[in-house]
Parts: sequence; C-alpha cells; structure tokens
Amino acid sequence: MDDEKLEKYADYIAKLTFNMQKICSKKETFFCKSINITPIEFRCLRYLLKNDFLSVKELANLMELTPPRVTTLLNSLEEKKYIERKIAKKDRRNIKVLLTKKGKSFATEVRQRYIDYHKEMLSYCEPDNVEEMIANIEKFGNILESFLKTNEGVGK
Repeated sequence: MDDEKLEKYADYIAKLTFNMQKICSKKETFFCKSINITPIEFRCLRYLLKNDFLSVKELANLMELTPPRVTTLLNSLEEKKYIERKIAKKDRRNIKVLLTKKGKSFATEVRQRYIDYHKEMLSYCEPDNVEEMIANIEKFGNILESFLKTNEGVGK
C-alpha cells in the first residue's frame, strides 16, 4: 500500500475510533441512567458478577482506577447494598469485595437488560451482515491489543 493511501486510511481510522469511543460512552451513560447507577458502578458490578470476589487492588487494576476512587465507588455500591467487603483471613490487610445476594440478583438482571439493549441495536443491522460486523470488530480489537502490547512502555 502506498504512503498516501496509508495516510488516508490511518486518518480515517483515527476519526472512527475517536467517534466510536465517544458514542460508546454515551450509550453506556444512557443505559446506566435507565437503571439508576453510574457507568463506573455498572462496570464494577460486571467485573464482580464475572468473579466470585476480587480484592480492592485487583478491582483497581482491572478498572484502571486509583485506590481512593475505588474506595468511593465501593462506598456507593455498599450503600446500595450491592456489595460487601470482607477482610481476608490469611492477610488482614487484604480486603475482598463480593456481591451481596441483592447485588448478584441486580447485576444478573442488569446483564440481561444490557444484552437485550444490544439485541435491539442489532435489529437495525442487515441480518446477513451481523456476523461479519462482529468478526471485523473483534479483529480490529485484537489488532489494537497487539499494537498496544508491542508498544507498551514506548514514550514513558
């Protein structure tokens, strides 16, 4: 591919990814308003639903948040009775976070509503194009991850 064409495509991909990030953020905010939680609470509940429990440190790493921000987030979810924090028996400095019964029920319901939300969005697609679109999005995500992994630490 010649440099001019590569430049054109790179510029277009840069615009697409910027716009996609903005649109996805709006989509998540819109969805979260409908269930009366914040996007960050939603992401936290998704991580906790996927795991039996997580340490505060693991949660901070997964969510790419500072410890004070995680504490604020957990306080909010604890007030809503969705999570509980337990001190680890082996290392009392380690706090484990887990969903309460109410939290697990809520997170499971929210997960299904989020799936339904996306099913509705997919109804706007041509049925024959859905699998190809998903494959291309997945492929592009893998390319991004490979690029980031290869260039990790560059510019630090």
